[in-house]
Amino acid sequence: MHHQESSSNYPLQAHHAFRSLFAYNMTFELDHDVPVTYADRPYLSGFTYRGHGNVRKKRSKQIVAIIGKCASHTARDVYVQQLAQHLVLDSYGACLNNKPPPVGDAEWYNIYGESKLQVMSEYHFCVAFENSRHLDYVTEKVFQAYAAGCVPLYDGAPNVASLLPYMSYIDRKHFKDAHAMAVYLRQLVDSPHLYAQYFRWKSNQTEVAKLEYLATLGSDSGWCRLCDLLLNTYHDRE
Repeated sequence: MHHQESSSNYPLQAHHAFRSLFAYNMTFELDHDVPVTYADRPYLSGFTYRGHGNVRKKRSKQIVAIIGKCASHTARDVYVQQLAQHLVLDSYGACLNNKPPPVGDAEWYNIYGESKLQVMSEYHFCVAFENSRHLDYVTEKVFQAYAAGCVPLYDGAPNVASLLPYMSYIDRKHFKDAHAMAVYLRQLVDSPHLYAQYFRWKSNQTEVAKLEYLATLGSDSGWCRLCDLLLNTYHDRE
């Protein structure tokens, strides 16, 4: 079975009887036979996690959101609306849209995401709220934020602290409500030295290695790793 979507959205894929129909599972869950992540997506546009790239770019804007669907199990649209009451938040996605994409659809939705990254690089923070909360469920939103050099605002995987570099994102669950998060974000915008703390991880090889490991499990390599697994299984049975 192959999928990279949360079982909250597709509950059948979590059903034991359904899963028992398949010999191998290739999913976002890291303990499955062939785990696949989105961490390799920035590599497609030439980005590496070791480089500082867009980090040093001067940013004049506060928060960007690019959300395709408002419906979620995390009420992300409600929280984004509440944040927008306190800070300037530009939304380029279909959900809560208040800014038109700067390019046509073909370029905007390109898998490499250069146009999105260019837009995101103008902001201090990027909304990276997942549509549900599951172990290991970290989608492209976070990794695109890293590539753009902005700080992701995160809500999703309960074990995110073990997956992503320390002080590389801001976790929604650490705040009482959207107003409390907004106050903190305003403090970071007004204090460049505090904001810069969220990029120190780039100089820590142990933290960078977390992302590089996840990138080796990228979806592009998943099929090759599945073939290797099948080949090794075949040889073991000979």
